[in-house]
Amino acid sequence: MNGHTPQTPGPHSTGQQQAGSKRATPWIAGISAAIAVIVLVAGIIWITTRGGDENKPNQPSPEASSSTTESNEASDSTGPSESDSQPSATDSASESPSGSEESESDDSSDSAEDPGTGINVLEGKLPKAGDPAPSNAIDANRTREDKGSLVASIQVPSGNIGCNIYKPAADNDRMGNQIMCTVDSWKTNPPELFAKNVEHHSPENDALVAINQVDRTPYYGTGLVGDKCYKKDVCEKGFEGQVLDYGTVVKHGDYVCQSEKVGLTCWNTKTGRTIFMSKEDLRVF
Repeated sequence: MNGHTPQTPGPHSTGQQQAGSKRATPWIAGISAAIAVIVLVAGIIWITTRGGDENKPNQPSPEASSSTTESNEASDSTGPSESDSQPSATDSASESPSGSEESESDDSSDSAEDPGTGINVLEGKLPKAGDPAPSNAIDANRTREDKGSLVASIQVPSGNIGCNIYKPAADNDRMGNQIMCTVDSWKTNPPELFAKNVEHHSPENDALVAINQVDRTPYYGTGLVGDKCYKKDVCEKGFEGQVLDYGTVVKHGDYVCQSEKVGLTCWNTKTGRTIFMSKEDLRVF
């Protein structure tokens, strides 16, 4: 029988294979150790580098800085923002003064002037009922007799405001103890308080306000010719009302009037009733 018989390796070939395996083992171990060292070193370097980066503040890249600069320049070139173009409430308030100070002349900033009376209606300093005339008040020096009364006529330097102050001088007095004032500028531009009380006021008529010794409510109405005796030659030829320079205080009977650049303040020393008149304002206290 010619069958093939397997051959088993002999002792010599087996020894050769074992020797080759013993020679390869040190090389593999060395390579593995080298790889382990490299991996360890790389890990240490990576950890050190990453930790340092985390401790550093984020810095914008040159590209980001350039983009931000271009964006800012673009926004500047398009004009001011909405917040810049709109005035604040504080600015609006400082540019728009209110009350009679706005309606008066440029000299109205002197409204704090105090001629010694302590009376300043714009600051809430009002006369009290029963308070006598202040020590610096002077007597009215332009007077005339009319219907049993001694009438003193006064006016502010501009001539826009004038008053007749009535003081009973005889038993036949018909006018009583009162003050009547007219304001020329109110004819065409009456203040709100006056317009509310005189609904059918005509620009052709003088605007009048009066207070007396009895009634607490002032009288508002149309002035007559006799109510403007402070105007020269209106009631008597050659007669003209006393001009009260700013800061002057005048008294007549139970009434006192104080002239200031912001307007004219008059009050009754017994009742404390006060009226303040200016070019565009009327206040009653």
